[in-house]
Amino acid sequence: MSDFSVFGDEGALLVLTSKEWHDLHASDYDASYEGKKWVEIYDRITWEKMIEPYLPRSKSMSILDAGGGTGKWTIPVARLGYHVTLADISEKMLEMAKEKLARENLLDRVSVAPADVTSVNDMIQSCHIMARLQPQYENNRYDPFPTQLLSELSVISECMS
Repeated sequence: MSDFSVFGDEGALLVLTSKEWHDLHASDYDASYEGKKWVEIYDRITWEKMIEPYLPRSKSMSILDAGGGTGKWTIPVARLGYHVTLADISEKMLEMAKEKLARENLLDRVSVAPADVTSVNDMIQSCHIMARLQPQYENNRYDPFPTQLLSELSVISECMS
């Protein structure tokens, strides 16, 4: 897990884990990016080039937003009709996401799962939640972990080791 160095109230250097930093800044995280032109450009490119083209055609597919924080990408994907599992290490960020999801009436389309995206075990847990929501059938039998998902998780595991 990455550490963040920040200066405390009296100028002392503090080292926070990613979870601690994001928990500390969750309430003002979204506001810190509002109104910045570069963020608008980045978001548009991200959506148009990296997210939207890769969404499955079938709205019955579940989407995993790993490290999704306050739900920046979860919300527009859920608005399109997909079910999304939002996973993040910071429970405070997830609380902010739940508030936004409630305001958008999207809580029925999103499952929230505390998870460390750098931990394969946590990601397997999150994907298992997603797999239970969208059961797969291979060779006429129920398979909560489709072969494709397992192969993708093994690639993630190899990259992280």
